Amino acid sequence: MHWIILMNLVLATVGGGCKSSDDDDDQAETDATPPYGELADTELATIKEFVLGNEYGDWEATGIRAATLNSPHGPARIFFNATLVDSIEAGHSSHPKGSIVVKEVYEADMATLMGYALDVKIRNGSGANTWLFYEGLAPKYDEVREIGSDACAGCHSAGTDYLRASLP
Repeated sequence: MHWIILMNLVLATVGGGCKSSDDDDDQAETDATPPYGELADTELATIKEFVLGNEYGDWEATGIRAATLNSPHGPARIFFNATLVDSIEAGHSSHPKGSIVVKEVYEADMATLMGYALDVKIRNGSGANTWLFYEGLAPKYDEVREIGSDACAGCHSAGTDYLRASLP
C-alpha cells in the first residue's frame, strides 16, 4: 500500500513538472482571449457597433490622406489607439495585444465616408495570425473579418508587424 502511495507521489511530481505542447496551445488561447484593447471581443456585431458608433473618434488621427498607389482602400483618415501609439513611439518591431488601428475609407471626393478598415492585435507575437483584419463598406459593413487574412496580410506584411500606417 505504501508503495502505491509513493508511486503516485513520484508520478505526480514528475508529471507536474513537464510542459507539453498542449501547454503552449493553452498559452496561445489564453493570450488570444478578450478583451482586445477597447474591443470587448472580435465578433462582427461588436466591430460594426464600434466603428459605426465612432468609438475610436477621440484617438490620435491623421487628416484624410489620398490613397497610395498600392492601397486597395482609397482615401482614408487613420486612427490609432493609445496602446498602438505607445508601441510605435517606442520603436517596437512587434506591437502588443490590444493594438488597434481604424481607417475611415472615403470616396474619391475625400468627403464621402464609404466604410471602415480595422486591424486589431489579438495576441502578442509576430505574424499575420496575431492580427484580426476587418473591412466593411456601406451598406452592410461586413466584407472581411478574418484572423491573418491572406488578402490583407499580403499588403500589410510590408509594414512593421503588419502595420503600414504612420502616426500623424
